[in-house]
Amino acid sequence: MFITTHQLNGFKAQAPRNFARRLVDHADVECAGRRACSGEVIPRGDELEARVHELIGIAQSFGIATEMGVAQFVVLGLGYAREFHRTPRVMEMLAATDRSPDQSIQHVLNAVIVAEARVA
Repeated sequence: MFITTHQLNGFKAQAPRNFARRLVDHADVECAGRRACSGEVIPRGDELEARVHELIGIAQSFGIATEMGVAQFVVLGLGYAREFHRTPRVMEMLAATDRSPDQSIQHVLNAVIVAEARVA
């Protein structure tokens, strides 16, 4: 069995849509309607889908490329604060040159978990 270039290109085009759909479906079940740490209610339906796509684009603009890294960014954007990435400390962490963008978002996520544990 051979996969043609056309078939491979079709798969490459579909894969990001499938990933985004999985993120939306997960967020709809696990997060929608709940309050983020910021106090904002996490949206449902079309608004949730738009928010997830917005956050995916922002994650990619920071060079985050893996599904895990993008998912971590989206989870922080939904569950912590929509514009968490605009805080100076997070911007500094995401711009770090001593690690990859995917490692940087993991570092941000770890810092948020530690900070929230101190508050609790």
